[in-house]
Amino acid sequence: MQPLADFPLDSMNTLGVKSKAEYFYSFGSVEELEHAIGWARSHNQPLRLLGGGSNVLLEPDVSGLILQSAILGKHCVRDTESQVWLKVGAGENWHDFTQWSIQNGYSGLENLSLIPGLVGASPIQNIGAYGVEVSSLIESVEVYDLEQNQLRTLNKMECEFAYRDSIFKRSEGRALIVLNITFVLDKSPSVNISYPVLQQHFENANIAKPSARDVADAVIEIRQRKLPSPSETPNVGSFFKNPVVDEDQLSQLLKLHPEMPHYTHGALYKIAAAWLIDQAGWKGKAIAGVAVHHRQALVVVNPEHQNLDVILGFASEVQRDIQQKFGISLEIEPQCLASIELDRSAAS
Repeated sequence: MQPLADFPLDSMNTLGVKSKAEYFYSFGSVEELEHAIGWARSHNQPLRLLGGGSNVLLEPDVSGLILQSAILGKHCVRDTESQVWLKVGAGENWHDFTQWSIQNGYSGLENLSLIPGLVGASPIQNIGAYGVEVSSLIESVEVYDLEQNQLRTLNKMECEFAYRDSIFKRSEGRALIVLNITFVLDKSPSVNISYPVLQQHFENANIAKPSARDVADAVIEIRQRKLPSPSETPNVGSFFKNPVVDEDQLSQLLKLHPEMPHYTHGALYKIAAAWLIDQAGWKGKAIAGVAVHHRQALVVVNPEHQNLDVILGFASEVQRDIQQKFGISLEIEPQCLASIELDRSAAS
């Protein structure tokens, strides 16, 4: 195993930030991963994990060994009359997997079509769109535990899924490298069109019982219409999370802004961050080559390939303005690559 030194990451992050890794290695098996871990330990290098680069903020120079999964494969591990359990490699392309599942007669993933990135990132971020979170479709996640130096399988409860969150994003889960995910999909044509924009789409199309293919096509059309393609306009999709508030805070907000869009989120409520940003006058506004997209206020675009400091400076201005005007704190959704320090005394 020999990693690549001074490896350019410019094309490996959809925000278009110029960056390079001190060392980079793509592993296609557990054996290759273990060799990489051993190399990092012997060379006293921390590890950082990179997926498809669609939800990440990269510094100009990223120290340590950057690992990216290239584990592929889609395997049926259980099959009943109504459902199928699929074990899918972390290195598979997410959108390709969603379309493959539909083509094979499985439903559940169609609302998550056209989300960029790799399958391995889906449980980490608990990706969600149009009324569906991926955690509702996951049975378990196979990981390599860097602290225990062994394979583990986490069930759904152990993954601690929450809104755009999971154990993998927290300190207690940073030493877990996602290898494979087992999804549970329906074999019957059961679809979720509860999200208002999907309801409206099928009402306009006069389709009373849409298929999974119909829903996927609608989601793809809506996303392409509303969101810029990262290949044309660098971005990471939603840059800010929809803030979550309790009933008392919501009541106070609605007294001042009765038209504010909000949605139930368990016992709490989600506020539409895009509406807040739009109302504050940021849609289409640019500073130093970074801007809020002119069609979707949740998306920050980087057409001039500015560095991370400029992007975060722009985001801070948006956050400060929203806090002043609405009393709401906006949280940035993409994250910097966390550093994992290895115990050199551990067996490799």
